[in-house]
Amino acid sequence: MSDDLTRKALTILSKHLESAAVEISRLTQPQGPEAQGWMPHIDIAELEEAGWQTFKREPAKPGETAWLKNPVQFIDFQANNAVLNLVKALKRLPEQKLVLGDMEYCFSKDEKFLNRKPMKQETAK
Repeated sequence: MSDDLTRKALTILSKHLESAAVEISRLTQPQGPEAQGWMPHIDIAELEEAGWQTFKREPAKPGETAWLKNPVQFIDFQANNAVLNLVKALKRLPEQKLVLGDMEYCFSKDEKFLNRKPMKQETAK
């Protein structure tokens, strides 16, 4: 192979490797709101202690489907930082849903309440 042909082949190969490196870097970078720097810190343990209720108005057990007053809608409700940060995060998300741990959080249709439900576990086949 001539030197000129070798240089051309190396140049082409170099460009492909450069493109591959950029793509690998893009794919391995954090994605979503956390990567964009606006996601507030939400302590899951603190969120769990916020006074969630079942739809029968009984105290909810950890990991149970439940609801909570939206502190933005009810001035008589004292919310901890985790709940306040959850509301901020949900407001900024297009679908207003957020998965934290094994729970999915969202607003009720009228946004007066926060709802949570366990994420469905995929069953092994």
